[in-house]
Amino acid sequence: MQSYDGDGLRVKKNDNGTITYYLRSTVLGGQVVAELTGGGGLQRSYIYLGGQLLALKLASGYNYWVHEDPVTKSKRVTDIFGAVVSTIELDPWGADTNRSNNAAFQPKKFTSYDRDGNASDEAMFRRYNRWHSRFDQPDPYDGSYDLSNPQSFNRYAYVQEDPVNFTDPSGLFECLTCPDEDEGGGYPSWWDQWDARNGGPDLNPPGGFHGDPSHGGRGPQNPLPGAIDAARDALKDPKSPCAELFAKGNGLEKLNELAKKGKVKIGDTSIPKSLSPTGELSGAPGIGAYAKDGKIFLNPASSIVKGTLNPGTAVFGGMSAADALATLIIHDLRHVTKDLPSESLENYRNESLLNSQDVKEACFPQYKL
Repeated sequence: MQSYDGDGLRVKKNDNGTITYYLRSTVLGGQVVAELTGGGGLQRSYIYLGGQLLALKLASGYNYWVHEDPVTKSKRVTDIFGAVVSTIELDPWGADTNRSNNAAFQPKKFTSYDRDGNASDEAMFRRYNRWHSRFDQPDPYDGSYDLSNPQSFNRYAYVQEDPVNFTDPSGLFECLTCPDEDEGGGYPSWWDQWDARNGGPDLNPPGGFHGDPSHGGRGPQNPLPGAIDAARDALKDPKSPCAELFAKGNGLEKLNELAKKGKVKIGDTSIPKSLSPTGELSGAPGIGAYAKDGKIFLNPASSIVKGTLNPGTAVFGGMSAADALATLIIHDLRHVTKDLPSESLENYRNESLLNSQDVKEACFPQYKL
């Protein structure tokens, strides 16, 4: 049995007679910061970095660190001495494997979701079913239908069927890296996200979500100039690891040349149908950018371009929107200069993520853990 507050967030759970109360933080977008027993005693509390679970504290007073795999969202929990006390091994859709150990140590198994006794996950605004790899409830917002994206017509789909590259912290938005405090204003609450989707009162809420112009909002701001500037800053020192990614010429000069000619753009282009069901870049939101004919196309359907990024996800976790987009630009600039061969069609996404990781480490070392 579940009980919810007026905002639709769970505040109480009765699991076969075991009562749990949930305390939530509006600063962290409604994330659970503490669980209480039926008698009001502390059961465990949680510490976050933006939207990513960083540590937990049990009623005994012991602190534990949580380490999350960026691809499968599997977790290791370690004590203050670094010893592993819990192992949670999942597949990319959140399904259990036989490699988990002491998984019941804490309930946050898959991404930021709470796994209940019925084996389904509480995803804030909806419930996620790992057995069926989808949500149990349809997307509540009718305005999210998108004729250019067939996946938007599947109202139960989880992150456009791409769990490796995306997460959905609230059940409302799929994103690569959802905004954190560095984006300004703190982690967005789910009602800010809901307003942003509905054209509600806060069409430019804190954290980077922007209103839809068709709903009367100011609409998305163009992120391209800031991203190009961030890429230039990363490449300006010719002796930096970032500049040394370009052995066949000067990366900064080539970027300036492309930018001056309008060859770095946010826009659609045709790509192989093995990468996109529509044969268009916008039909593959998991591909952030694509180099073609000496140009760099930034995917308008990508969450990085949209500014809806999640700090706990894959390569771009914790990066600012401008730096994440600059990483994509520098990555594809290496394709243009022939310093980096094109990714194979058979393993495109994995190779692309690894190549973006190389750029992130060389050009934006401030995001290293």
